[in-house]
Amino acid sequence: QPAPAVLDAAAADRVDALRLPCLLNLAACRLREARPFEAISACDAAVGIDAGSAKAWYRRGQACAALGQLEAARKNLLQACKLAPSSREIRDEYEKVKEAAAKQASARPMAL
Repeated sequence: QPAPAVLDAAAADRVDALRLPCLLNLAACRLREARPFEAISACDAAVGIDAGSAKAWYRRGQACAALGQLEAARKNLLQACKLAPSSREIRDEYEKVKEAAAKQASARPMAL
């Protein structure tokens, strides 16, 4: 018999529950391979499944930082901190990016 064209809500939830860790692992692999754009895409899909996934926001922040998009990285990492306030790893990454963003901002010449 052909597979049903549309999954019922419970089946869709089960599929998403399986896809989320796969996407998070894919993002981690893409970061290790220095492919941050692909890591961001995987994180975007993960956030689409679960906007409360601190790990998705954390990895997205790492990918933005790797691209030099420090303000975007800071915002993503701040969201991860809010979702997982007890995570030292996330807090440390947030502080590192926040400091780098401040240095970058102070190094820019002021507009006249």
